[in-house]
Amino acid sequence: MISQGTDKLWKITKDGELVLNGSIECPTTFEAILTEWKPKFVGGERRMLDTLISVYPYAISRTKLGEAVGISSGSGSFSNYTSHLKTSGLVVRVSEGYKASENLFIFGGPRP
Repeated sequence: MISQGTDKLWKITKDGELVLNGSIECPTTFEAILTEWKPKFVGGERRMLDTLISVYPYAISRTKLGEAVGISSGSGSFSNYTSHLKTSGLVVRVSEGYKASENLFIFGGPRP
């Protein structure tokens, strides 16, 4: 019902479309992606996501991200929030720290 394309993105198959019968609408803009995801996050996660979007395509260190959002980078909340954002596919861990995933920008969006 779903398959992974050569671009590494998951897509619904024709059989999947038949089962859903048009009952699910996928976001097709940067703003729509954020509108879909942000309500699923608590305040600290949303602040982290906003911060990472604001510096995209660059990464920000764990310490700097914590300072930017007012959460200790050594706290359990920080770890839980970054884990949830990574699991969602909207944030990635890189050697420099964290960065917004390119998944957010497949339809455009704010860029430096």
